[in-house]
Amino acid sequence: MKYDLDSKFVERYMKQNGKQVNKKIDKAIEILKNEDTEELKKKLRNVDLEQLNKKIDEFDKSKLKELNIDLDKVKSRLTQKDFEYMEKLLGKDGPEIMKKMKKMLFD
Repeated sequence: MKYDLDSKFVERYMKQNGKQVNKKIDKAIEILKNEDTEELKKKLRNVDLEQLNKKIDEFDKSKLKELNIDLDKVKSRLTQKDFEYMEKLLGKDGPEIMKKMKKMLFD
């Protein structure tokens, strides 16, 4: 019985977390599309890019699916120009981070 409660808790947590992640993804794409450079730069200054790079390695399509992230929706909203813009904003770590993100989305 305890296992069932634990698994239900984990499932509920993952769904809630997935909704938050989806909202953050939508917000990030919205900022990117509006090309509000200053707001985006401000947010990126608060991100440890080395940690982000390592965190991306922890994700794969199955984990994204667990979080209910609709990869097709994300892919449909991003263009090559968006990836190039993000790469530029991310600085020296940009090429590596964007390569991993593209691999996660398109492979």
